[in-house]
Amino acid sequence: MLTGVCQTVNSKYLDRVKLKHYIKNIHYEYIETYSLLRETKNSLSYEDLLNEIKALEESIKEPKFGWYRQTKRLSELKKYTNQTQYILTDSHNFHPTSEKISTINKNDVDDLLLNNVLCTEYNKANDFESACAPIYRDALVFYDKSNSIITALNICFECKKMYSEEAGTISAHYKNYQNLAEFLHRKGHEI
Repeated sequence: MLTGVCQTVNSKYLDRVKLKHYIKNIHYEYIETYSLLRETKNSLSYEDLLNEIKALEESIKEPKFGWYRQTKRLSELKKYTNQTQYILTDSHNFHPTSEKISTINKNDVDDLLLNNVLCTEYNKANDFESACAPIYRDALVFYDKSNSIITALNICFECKKMYSEEAGTISAHYKNYQNLAEFLHRKGHEI
């Protein structure tokens, strides 16, 4: 269960949850790491999504048998374009381009290493903010003992941003991102 993590409004600025506090408040049994919005052998590529949208748009120009189903599919696919994408969709399914890379059990060596990477705090004076829009290509999904998803941490290494539905934008130092990228690369991610 995710406890004590929320985003609060202070004047007109949002206080960001620190990565360490976000992680320490998740009571999980295991973590799965995912890659998305990349072309991989086991997942649908973003280009495939765009090609299917284009084909459906052509096909539904003239109503015929299957038109309703095609229109519904087109609407579903358009949700995956022209907006920020997350590992979990609005209906809490995995993004169609996602691919599970690894599983990390609580208290395994990799879990201890990952917690060290995520919970180490650095001097903010050496940090920076990016103004680009995030493209979350990596994610950590946390599960409880009954194999239910507790939360998902979406990660963009290009602009150094993290996001979870429960906590909003999560702040971390650029060194956390560097160390996390190295860790996930060792687990098989194409950072």
